[in-house]
Amino acid sequence: MSNNVGAWSIEDVMAVAHSIGTRVAYDKVGDVEISTVFIGVDTRLCGPPGVFETMTFPDGAVRRWSTWDEAEEGHAKIAEGLHRPV
Repeated sequence: MSNNVGAWSIEDVMAVAHSIGTRVAYDKVGDVEISTVFIGVDTRLCGPPGVFETMTFPDGAVRRWSTWDEAEEGHAKIAEGLHRPV
């Protein structure tokens, strides 16, 4: 399996999802839920692959990441931002 996620087959994606799971992180801050998962499908039209996705609910905002580390960092920053008083 190549490190280039864009070159992965569906079998590669399924193997990764099965071995590491799909959930990167989950938090709830007040009424807002933050969920970051490995989606395994590049959803970006250009640039680095967006194979990890963070969604916040109930607003449905979406952010995409290329690596597990980026996804963890991005998720943490979003959660931290929600913890700050306005």
